[in-house]
Amino acid sequence: MIKTSKLTIYLILVIFFFSLVLPLNLVKADFDLQILDISLEKLSGSSVKIKWRTNVSSTGTIRYGLNEYNLNAFITDNKPATWHEVVLSNLAGETNYYYQVTVSTDLAETNSFIRKFKTDETKDNEAPSITNRDISFIAGTLAVVAWDTNEAATTFLEYGRNESFTRSISSSKRVYSHQVIIKGLNPGADYSVRYYSKDKQGNRSSVFEQKFTTRSNNNIDQAGLIISDFRPNSLDDPNVGDTSLTISFKTNRWAKGRLTLKANNTKTKTQNLDHNTYHAAVLDNLKPATKYNLTVYLTDVYGKKLEQSYVIETKSTYFETPGNGINSVGAVDFGASLGYYGQYYNFSENDKIIKIKDPKNGPKATGWYESKYFSFAQVDPGLNFGCNFFPINTNLPGDPYYFAVHWSAAIEVPATGSYNYSISSDDDSWVLIDGQTVVDQGGTRKAKEKNGLFSLGVGTHTIDIYYAERKPKGACMSFVLDPRITVRPRHSGPINGSGGSFELIDGGADFGNGSALENGAVGTGGVIVAGISNTVYTHSSGLFRALESPDVYTIMNGQRHYISSPGSFNTYAYRWEEIKMTSQSRLEKYPRARLIKSPDKATIYYLYQRPENQWLKIALNSPTVFISYPENYWGNVITVTEQDVNSYPNVRFIKTADNKDIYYLKNNIRHLISREVFDREGYNPHEAAIVNQVHMDSYLLSEPVK
Repeated sequence: MIKTSKLTIYLILVIFFFSLVLPLNLVKADFDLQILDISLEKLSGSSVKIKWRTNVSSTGTIRYGLNEYNLNAFITDNKPATWHEVVLSNLAGETNYYYQVTVSTDLAETNSFIRKFKTDETKDNEAPSITNRDISFIAGTLAVVAWDTNEAATTFLEYGRNESFTRSISSSKRVYSHQVIIKGLNPGADYSVRYYSKDKQGNRSSVFEQKFTTRSNNNIDQAGLIISDFRPNSLDDPNVGDTSLTISFKTNRWAKGRLTLKANNTKTKTQNLDHNTYHAAVLDNLKPATKYNLTVYLTDVYGKKLEQSYVIETKSTYFETPGNGINSVGAVDFGASLGYYGQYYNFSENDKIIKIKDPKNGPKATGWYESKYFSFAQVDPGLNFGCNFFPINTNLPGDPYYFAVHWSAAIEVPATGSYNYSISSDDDSWVLIDGQTVVDQGGTRKAKEKNGLFSLGVGTHTIDIYYAERKPKGACMSFVLDPRITVRPRHSGPINGSGGSFELIDGGADFGNGSALENGAVGTGGVIVAGISNTVYTHSSGLFRALESPDVYTIMNGQRHYISSPGSFNTYAYRWEEIKMTSQSRLEKYPRARLIKSPDKATIYYLYQRPENQWLKIALNSPTVFISYPENYWGNVITVTEQDVNSYPNVRFIKTADNKDIYYLKNNIRHLISREVFDREGYNPHEAAIVNQVHMDSYLLSEPVK
């Protein structure tokens, strides 16, 4: 019994020992969690399968993305196992992706190194679509056929007499815009053409056929190449700016070529011109008050050449005012206008520039303010935006977050002394006065108000405020300057010198026969901030169409403007493949543009919406009338095609809100119209636009309508 008792005690001790040791070993095994044998299998150009093992049962997650510093997508295998495989789908073809494997148990978690793979080319089974088909130019012995494709594709055209197709012209070069010059035709003859395009995968578009008749004589073929309607055509032409020139002209035949611009001690600027009969180009980053020699070199479709030279002088819109006694400051005189000139930039959450952590040397080190990210510009009366500041949404990944703004102004200091300011931003912000950084709040962080003092000398100084929002949590921006200081908008190019997207055009405040807002995208008072583009129209920051509607809108100065027709769309020189699809509710986040003008006329129109949801236009016939409406803002005036302006019927009847009298408008004269005449003629009472008394009194009163 004693021996048995000792054995029993021994067994009990052994069992107790293993009961302590085994759990410890198991815990140790869990904390030695390992990822083994990671492999990747490409299933197609748009999907891959990732496989791996673990030494103990665990769950797994794949995090992946286009940037190794931003693995913003993930897929999880929640079933505990030692063998795992996950399929990543809907990937872009021929694209580099980065991924990381994460596995976990209840007690441990471990990650793999970040790995990389490139997807294969995605099989494209869709044929190119052809748009903008046109016989662009017809002469006696020559014709030009043009069309666009929604993807890069080859060009193939057949043609012949009397619906036969005996000859062909082709190009294996894949392009979006196709222009085929058919030579050696007979005058006064009927021809048929058919054409199509093939993409990289060999998918062929539909075949289109068209007919045309050549001119009965070949006078146009034999005439010389002629330039007409050249602009700028005077010293006051709005196409002349202080740092840019907008060149436009017409030719009597299709021609292509180049422009060269040269001044003393400057590099020659060159701008290429594509085949067309209307040509336009913007030459920027010029010196104010400088004479430039412009030379136009053209070659038409017959090979005839033309060289023509002009001398054009840029305007001077700069003045010098003593600053703090050390140096003088150049600034643009905006007349009576107040506020900050803001240039807005938008970038994707995938762009590497937003990964810079706490950039040094202020905005010069960031790259956020480069022209390639430019979206729009406007004059902001103040910068107290609060914590719901989301001014840009162009459907980039991450929108409405991840954007930047550069505000610039000339500040007028009444007397030497200290002036207070307050600033609060989420995220980065910097303030520079006379080019020197005085506030540095670089880095991503929560908004925190900072109050301080600037020591400033009497006179005019420059101020630049930079802001960037680069994390998807909120956007706070507020900068308030001492009210004793007068702030006027001032243009300043991107700080990195990469070239601006906007110019300043000098203009008077007097409308004369119409508005002084020529070629202006944004303007206040006597100076207009104009959009730089290759046309005379306000810069477009995006083209959108709602899924629920065929209507296409362009975004100008943060407002949506309806493009009235395909002809107008082509006049803007937009590309159909650049139209982005969105929802109606998202599109309506952009306010409807209400102030429009055409490039060649000074009149500004207000778009009036009738109760039946129809739109009319009414001229704002003087600056006094314009500013008599508090909601009118010079910066909201956009320059659009004449087709778009003409698509809106004119307001025929006007009245004031507090008077029942209705007036008929004709040639800027108003005629009282009785209710009897109104009913007799079957006029719609809802067509009467309500104007204020200042606007009403601006029209001469004549005899009543009978």
